[in-house]
Amino acid sequence: MLIDQIANEIIIASVIKGTNKLSVIAEELGYQPMLILNSLYKAEEDGKLVYVKKKDIINVSPDVEIDSLQLTEALEDSMGVLETFISYRNKVERDEAFEDIRAFIPMLPELHLKIALKMNKNLASYELADPVDKDSVYTFYTLKENLDKKWGTKAFDVKNSLPVKAVRKAERKAAKEAQNAKKDAK
Repeated sequence: MLIDQIANEIIIASVIKGTNKLSVIAEELGYQPMLILNSLYKAEEDGKLVYVKKKDIINVSPDVEIDSLQLTEALEDSMGVLETFISYRNKVERDEAFEDIRAFIPMLPELHLKIALKMNKNLASYELADPVDKDSVYTFYTLKENLDKKWGTKAFDVKNSLPVKAVRKAERKAAKEAQNAKKDAK
């Protein structure tokens, strides 16, 4: 049932975001308020959470197993799309950073994307720090069977200490600006 699945997404979102503040979670999920409220009440009846309306918080039951929660059909579909995309990238020995996945799938709200990536049992993630700027940490996604390969290391251009895509994008932009400047000069 849809309200059960939305309640599950609320619970998972709470864990991913590290907050129990309902207004923050609900806003990012983007469901209609009535669906959110019905989902909360149903989840409370089922013992999955406690909704404290006066404080606008939810307290997830410690008995809830996040990995076993059923998601909406749209999120299940998103998980399949992500898995297919990442498997194609793995075929060319590439893992994708979260920021790059977000750019490839802009129509999916960020929180839904995070849920889909976390809940897909065939995907794994790891973090890499920029080799030069250790404060910049990126999360890469890959198929579980390729986790040990850490192809995300290829994404860094040590000379410029930026992910390669950012360097290439800046180079293309500079070239285009130079081309436009030449046209304007004529």
